[in-house]
Amino acid sequence: MRPLFVQQFWLAISVLAVSLLLWFPVATGFGDAGVQGLVAAALLCLAPGCVVLLIPVLMRQSRLAGLAALAAGVLRMVVVLTGLVAVALLRPDIPPLVFGGCLVVLYLVSLGVETWFIVNSLRSSAKMSDVPLSG
Repeated sequence: MRPLFVQQFWLAISVLAVSLLLWFPVATGFGDAGVQGLVAAALLCLAPGCVVLLIPVLMRQSRLAGLAALAAGVLRMVVVLTGLVAVALLRPDIPPLVFGGCLVVLYLVSLGVETWFIVNSLRSSAKMSDVPLSG
């Protein structure tokens, strides 16, 4: 099991790498406003992701596993939807299609990385406690 700060580091690197891949097409097609939308999308996906990685601690207690998974999903969606509305209201110069597209891509990347870490964390804790993990 990796320490939390290592997981958060790899999440940040993953979001940064995909953001850098998106940067050139966004910058050439939509200029500074598009790049600002890309940065906002990256931050909206990274912030809840770092918090969600704390969830495996709660998931190790079987009674709280469902609640912890639900809380992670709700937290992620509340942050992203609040940010989406805030950017639409406060920064109308950012192209909505570019911002939304970047948000979806980065959301899926962060969700994949978070899920990978959480599943591996649960597997390693199940192996250490000799409790079989169904599935």
